[in-house]
Amino acid sequence: MTGWWGRESRGATEAGAVLLVGAVVAGGLFGSGLTGTLVDTFDGLTWVADNQRGEAVQVNPVTGGPQTRLQVAPEGHQLAISQRDDLLVVTDTTTGTVTVIDIATLATGGSHTATGHGAVKVLLDRTHMYVADRRQGTIQRVDPATAADLGTRWRAGAPLADAAIDGQGTVWALRHDRQLSTLTWSGTAGTLTPAAPP
Repeated sequence: MTGWWGRESRGATEAGAVLLVGAVVAGGLFGSGLTGTLVDTFDGLTWVADNQRGEAVQVNPVTGGPQTRLQVAPEGHQLAISQRDDLLVVTDTTTGTVTVIDIATLATGGSHTATGHGAVKVLLDRTHMYVADRRQGTIQRVDPATAADLGTRWRAGAPLADAAIDGQGTVWALRHDRQLSTLTWSGTAGTLTPAAPP
């Protein structure tokens, strides 16, 4: 595949972590293991961002050398990479565009556009994918194959300082005013809803 999104496959995912301010505010909650979730990949290959070239680069951890390069954004744009076995997610934080790529074929499945200038963060685990727009204070579940919206957007009612997802699929959202929300996906409601207490 060539062109804007492609040239040439497989990958471990973003460690979804709440910022230090969140850890300070939430204390014990964040001390119980919400430092991130590693989504295992079977081949050990990892994708990293080359912001200078606007590329996602697949690196072989044994040789330390690049194996595949994908042109995913204009040169000089800031990129964030999330991945799991079947999926590569590239966030152009400059524009707020989130693009999903099938790792097996390197075909682009679709894209989701939110606020730029570093406000967007992807939350990814083995079964869920969300796009958090910290400036707008929203979290939207999206289809990992197409990046299409799923259900209704959750709204915090104020800008978010950060958001994360843990190993059980629970989403944590921290507002700038220190209000912390713990959320789970409700298929009935079609949106994130407050998680039941443990």
